Amino acid sequence: MSVALCKKGCLLAATLHIYQAAALSQPSAVSLAHKMKSHGVHMRRHLDSSAPADDGRLALEVKSSAELISKAGPARHHGHARHHGQHRHGPSWSYGTPDDWANDYTVCAGSGQSPIELQDSNRTVLGVLGTDRLIDRVSYIPLRNLKIKNNGHNEQVDVPTMGTFNLPDGRYDLKQFHFHFPSEHMINGRNAAGEIHMVHQKSTDPSKIAVIGLFLESDPNFLGGDLPEGQARKSEIDFMNNLGFGDVTTLPEEEDEVDLANTGSASSVDIMAFRNEFAGDYFHYIGSFTTPPCTEGVHWYVMKRPAAVTQAMVDNFKARFPAPANNRPVQDLNGRKIVVDKTSV
Repeated sequence: MSVALCKKGCLLAATLHIYQAAALSQPSAVSLAHKMKSHGVHMRRHLDSSAPADDGRLALEVKSSAELISKAGPARHHGHARHHGQHRHGPSWSYGTPDDWANDYTVCAGSGQSPIELQDSNRTVLGVLGTDRLIDRVSYIPLRNLKIKNNGHNEQVDVPTMGTFNLPDGRYDLKQFHFHFPSEHMINGRNAAGEIHMVHQKSTDPSKIAVIGLFLESDPNFLGGDLPEGQARKSEIDFMNNLGFGDVTTLPEEEDEVDLANTGSASSVDIMAFRNEFAGDYFHYIGSFTTPPCTEGVHWYVMKRPAAVTQAMVDNFKARFPAPANNRPVQDLNGRKIVVDKTSV
């Protein structure tokens, strides 16, 4: 493909792939960022204060796009069909030293970083309360035979045909979702037990990214009194069980991938299990990827109502990702606007 054709988005194989690595597929993201740099890839960000149609545009100028991604062959492990992840070739990073990320990824020290702290008071103090609901903008279908992979920094599920997020500037396709325990965003001064990030890419401009964040809680005090194992939260727990969170042996180890069809789970995975959360309030702001390269211009939609997770599921995840866990500390707001129930900032 010519450089001219790639200029506007094919390399999200450069930007999305970095997050579909940095959060989407981390090992390959670091490699890709390094190779982009070595091949003369330059990224420019242009921001304004409207919806994603005008926010976070990344113009990619590519001198060479050869050999951006390397792949390893399949392997068998613990009786499940698994594939080793891509090897790391770029600068390594750790959740144990987040302040050092900017040494190799300078954008990580930028003024528009994620995650941030959110407050219920945002609804009244900011005076920007809207009436929009995500339930009216998302459309997802159940899928079977998915694969879950451990990229060394989180557990991730790639779902290129699972559904869409329709925003004023066009359709965004869900590309993958992944997990953080505890949560990365804070709510009312605390971290939730966990957080799901649903990463969407604009269908006509792959440099545009919109992420829906969903808090996970195991304590009934933060679930409106609901028990995680109770009937009111059954579909949410089923979602996690169908991904293997109920059994630590099902969750893949570092740089491995598990085909859920081979784990005895014949049930489909349905993001609409979170229908009640999509129907509630959400916070919207412009931020960044929460892992290197920390690319800015990402539109975040963080739902206020948490979904349920059992403590055993939290423990199973942490068995794969022990201290220092896998959540970046909250970043300074630096004057950015947070709106509630509105799709434009």
